[in-house]
Amino acid sequence: MRAQHRRNFTFLVAPGRLIFSIECDLPVRAWLDCGMFLQNIMITGRGSSLELCPLQAFAAYHETIRDPLGLPDNRMVIRAKAMTETSDPANRFHTEHEPQDRLATFHD
Repeated sequence: MRAQHRRNFTFLVAPGRLIFSIECDLPVRAWLDCGMFLQNIMITGRGSSLELCPLQAFAAYHETIRDPLGLPDNRMVIRAKAMTETSDPANRFHTEHEPQDRLATFHD
């Protein structure tokens, strides 16, 4: 597990690399909008035969990588994405997910 986690910092050796940031003092609704934006990028990529793997590991080091990226102090790195072609073997790795009934409650 540790070895796989460390691969995040090499962007899983993917040829395309994206890093996203947001202003730290924005309200929660802006953070939610940013999440939807990131999801839409992933969906759009798949429609163009690209896979974008979200890499949360970078967020823990946002203060360390802010300067090399040229980001001002009021911006925080929230996500990185590795971008590969859909056919790349790395895209065959799947993790187990919680069943839907453990994540949400639906009412009639």
